[in-house]
Amino acid sequence: MENFELLDKDILTVSEGRIVKGKKTPLFGIVLFLVGLLITGVSSMGVIAVDGLQIFVFSVGLVLLVYGIVKMFVRGDSFVDSVSNLQLEKEELYFDISEFEKLKSFYNDKKFSKISDLKVSPQGGGVLLTIYGTKNGTLYYSQLSKYVPYQYVPITKTIEHESNENIEILNLINHYKK
Repeated sequence: MENFELLDKDILTVSEGRIVKGKKTPLFGIVLFLVGLLITGVSSMGVIAVDGLQIFVFSVGLVLLVYGIVKMFVRGDSFVDSVSNLQLEKEELYFDISEFEKLKSFYNDKKFSKISDLKVSPQGGGVLLTIYGTKNGTLYYSQLSKYVPYQYVPITKTIEHESNENIEILNLINHYKK
């Protein structure tokens, strides 16, 4: 069995400079900060007549405000398509180990529409299909991994998909998100 690099580590190499590592957007932190600021402002004006409730609402607003500030500045890494400037989203689809041979065959033959017929499994099902792609479905990278005690080990190399495959992959992801 060949040793393949994990998709998370290999995507920068496979993309040949198209994908760059960036920081996630601070939008969520900004929204939390503004909501916290609004709640603390309203509760400190004395609009709420009950003292205990006023203190509770002020505390909730303060927590949201502080958490929002932290989320604005402590952001995780993400992958960004340098051409479209779109962030890549990660999807993980788990399949039952009994479906391994079929899944591997469909994956290698790039028949993603047939994968949607396979039995999915809750997290930890034995086989993992990891997909990174843009929300609009213009760019996808994927890798198939199998569970070996204590970890998922890649059994295929990282693949950059061509435009005709992207629609099938988007449909596959949407099928399993239901």
